[in-house]
Amino acid sequence: MRSNRMLVLARFAALAAGAMVFEGTASAAENAPATSRFDTHEVSFSSHGATLSGTVIVPRSPVVAAAVFVQGAGSDPRPAREGELLAPFGIAVLVYDKRGVGRSGGVYVGNKPGDINVSRENLHLLTDDAAAAMDALRKEPGLRQIPKGFIGASQAGWIIPQAALKARGARFMVLWSGAVETTHEDVLFEQLAAASDFWDKHRHEELPSMMNDPANKIDFAWADYDPRTALGQLKIPGLWLFGGRDRNADVDLSMERLKGLIALGHSNYEYHLYPPYDHYLGGLGADVIAATVEWIKTALAKTPPSAAANP
Repeated sequence: MRSNRMLVLARFAALAAGAMVFEGTASAAENAPATSRFDTHEVSFSSHGATLSGTVIVPRSPVVAAAVFVQGAGSDPRPAREGELLAPFGIAVLVYDKRGVGRSGGVYVGNKPGDINVSRENLHLLTDDAAAAMDALRKEPGLRQIPKGFIGASQAGWIIPQAALKARGARFMVLWSGAVETTHEDVLFEQLAAASDFWDKHRHEELPSMMNDPANKIDFAWADYDPRTALGQLKIPGLWLFGGRDRNADVDLSMERLKGLIALGHSNYEYHLYPPYDHYLGGLGADVIAATVEWIKTALAKTPPSAAANP
């Protein structure tokens, strides 16, 4: 039991050190409309006694939507690159430093021995930070009439659904490699798929038996967290983009869970699989950015403002 716990803690230490960073490719920027340029300005907002610092990236071309970008795990500074990839296509983005990172106050959970970055308590705290960011975005003078939502990567799959329930006015959510599995399931999968050649040696059909094998069991010292609790309550549309060679999230289980939610009435939930991509979705090339932008435009055209979470 002690060795399993140490393995889990080591996994989170590595996660904190090697943060989830999606690096945009030149192809996305090259395919942006020629007239698309953007302006930036700084913004700050408060959450649980900490002042968080961010940047609002606003296209000079017509703005079709605005989003709060929620990062994956790790203590990297605000992900300006992601916002800059989306802005040329008419998406205004608020990116911010996590608490205890960059110019944000507070304490980052994940750098000290024993920290559990995906504990239920810390995820609730990060959720409230994301909801506070949405409140700040809603107050932006030039964006008040613009439809708003959340976009995020990896760990954001646990944060955004709950934040969308808490924040006023969220009309959509897009998750890049955001798992629809519990935090315990995610850690177990990452342990099983840790080897870089995992998908060269295993088939997707093998995963259920591997996940359920008692020999692979982990004795967790912290409570589980399931994003489906929030996803089952939301009415806003959602898009999940997955890579078929992801070794950080169980994509097969996530797609099965989404099928279940869709069957229960969430027909505005969609997902798309990119078989050759891993957790980083090919570095966010033009295909992923275009799919994100086009889906947001289509979803907003189909969904009236009254359908927003907490309008």
